[in-house]
Amino acid sequence: MTYSFRPSRDESVNKTVLIALAGTTGAGKTESAMRIARGIVGPNGKFVIIDTENRRALNKAKRYEFDHLDFKAPYSPDNFKGAIDAAEKEEYGAIVVDNFSHEWFGEGGCSDMQEEALERLSKGDMGKAERLTALAWKAPKQSHKKLIYRILQCSIPIIFCLRAEPKIRFTKDATGKTQVVDAGWQPICEKMFGYEMLAYVLLMPDNPGVPVHLKKLEPELEAIFPLGKQIDESVGKGLAEWAAGGAKKEPPKEEFKPPVAQPKNDDFLNAMGREKARLGDTRFYAVLGDQGFESLDEIPDRPAQIKVYKAMVSEK
Repeated sequence: MTYSFRPSRDESVNKTVLIALAGTTGAGKTESAMRIARGIVGPNGKFVIIDTENRRALNKAKRYEFDHLDFKAPYSPDNFKGAIDAAEKEEYGAIVVDNFSHEWFGEGGCSDMQEEALERLSKGDMGKAERLTALAWKAPKQSHKKLIYRILQCSIPIIFCLRAEPKIRFTKDATGKTQVVDAGWQPICEKMFGYEMLAYVLLMPDNPGVPVHLKKLEPELEAIFPLGKQIDESVGKGLAEWAAGGAKKEPPKEEFKPPVAQPKNDDFLNAMGREKARLGDTRFYAVLGDQGFESLDEIPDRPAQIKVYKAMVSEK
C-alpha cells in the first residue's frame, strides 16, 4: 500500500457526497433526489436511478432525463453493491437509489436474511430461536457493513431515498411508571446509516421537497441546504462545487424553526407500540401494508385507526 500525505487545504481530491432524503409517501423524496442529481451533473451530464419501486421513477421521465435500472428483489446488500459497482463503471455523474429502505426491510433484505438464518439455525425450536437471534444477525450485518464500506469509497455522488415513520419509545419516570415518549420521525434503515451521510434530510408531505430537519452540517454546507427552502438544482450545484473545493458560502443568519408535527392519538400509538413488540417489525409492517398504509402517519382518522388495530390483534 502507498501512503500519500497532503496538506489539509489541498483540494485536489474530490470530497465524498452522500445524501439521504427521508420521508413518507408524497414527501417529495424522488423529485428532490432528481433535482439534486441534475444540479450535480449539470444540464448535459448523465445520472442514473437505481429503482426498487417497480419502475415508478419512470413516471418523471417527461421532466427529467436520466438512465434507469429496474432493480428487482432480492434487495440484499450484495445486490445493491453490484448495482453501485456497475453505475460507477459506467462513469455516471450521480446515482439516485430509490428506495434504499428495501436493503433493510425489503424482500431479501437484511431482515429477511436474518429470519432465514434464524429458521435454519433453530429448525423451528422457539427456545433455540430466542437464544440464536443475535447469531442469526451476524451474516446480514457483515454483508451490510461491506456495502457501507463500498458506498464510502464510491467516487460518484449518491442520493439515497428512504421511507420514514414516526417512532415511539417506552421509558420509566421517577416513580417507575412506564411512559410513552415521542421519538420523532426515523428513516427505515440500519440505525447507524445516517451517520455515514454528508447530509440527512427529513421531508414531510404537507410541504413536499422542503427540509424540516437536517443532520448537523459542516458550516459551509448550511447555505446549500437551508431549512424551509425548496430543494432544487441549486442544491446539487452547490454540493458539486463544495466537493471540488469551491468557495465556501456563509451560513444563513437566521435559524429556521420547523413547525412541530401534531402526534397521532396517544391511545392508538400506545396500542401500536404493543402490537409492534408482539408481532415484530417485519410482520407489523406487513399487516400495515395489507391495510394499504406504509407508516402510521398515513392513517388519516379514527375509523382507519380502528380498522388497522383490528387487523393487528387478529394476527396470531
